[in-house]
Amino acid sequence: MNVNIILHILICPDCGTEYLAHIEQCADCGAVLLLPEEHKKAQEEKKRLMEKTIENEVVVREGDLNWLSELYAVLIDAGISCTVRSEAGCKKSCRCNKCRLVVSSEDFDRAQERIEKYFMEMHPEIRASN
Repeated sequence: MNVNIILHILICPDCGTEYLAHIEQCADCGAVLLLPEEHKKAQEEKKRLMEKTIENEVVVREGDLNWLSELYAVLIDAGISCTVRSEAGCKKSCRCNKCRLVVSSEDFDRAQERIEKYFMEMHPEIRASN
């Protein structure tokens, strides 16, 4: 008797780790796992957001490059197109506060809300003190 067993896999959209289908969340980052087709679409959408030209730019945050790079990833993962701009003379390795995270004016409120939510996720003690 020949029994063919097909094992489906799910993929973490954040780190790309593969899991068997009975697992629902990534053990490393907690993200909800996706089917391979869904993962491919999510990666294509993320790439599109990263390459999208932002019109009517507004600054959503200012700070050093490391911090704004982290927030950039948060916004892209939330489906909000953004980019990091730096002043002339600012080097990528510097830790100056000359960088700006910009979004379109249409996405400003959503970006603000997502950043605030991220702060609460990273620092739950802030929520408790509020």
